[in-house]
Amino acid sequence: MRPDRVWAPPPIWVPPTGHSLRKVGVFFDAVRVPLPLGEDIAARLIAAAKGDQGPIIRDRNRWMYFLIAPGSAEAHTWPAGVTCLTSRTGRTQDAYIGIPGLYGETWPLHWRRPPVGERLVDGARLAGILRTSPT
Repeated sequence: MRPDRVWAPPPIWVPPTGHSLRKVGVFFDAVRVPLPLGEDIAARLIAAAKGDQGPIIRDRNRWMYFLIAPGSAEAHTWPAGVTCLTSRTGRTQDAYIGIPGLYGETWPLHWRRPPVGERLVDGARLAGILRTSPT
């Protein structure tokens, strides 16, 4: 966190330790990008947002999850290979993602960038970066 920022408590959907499943579409939608592309996209997003990018989760060596405003994923066009998880993802079942705690052991999940207050990733900025990225 930048030193000129005021500390904000973590969102209520973040467990203090370990990890928990959270239903997408309630507190956030999730954009899932395969690695290593997800790491490149995260680095570009962090640079473009000057460190104010919102929460990003890394799942071992498979996926990067970018958490955007609930209900906003369907407003953007996403490239092939990118999966949007929303409240409408599962027609017969709900979709959940793992959320790591801020402290302690969280394997296989960890924060690439932890949440700061209620701020989420800007979906339009993320979609733009993904559109201009070589796949």
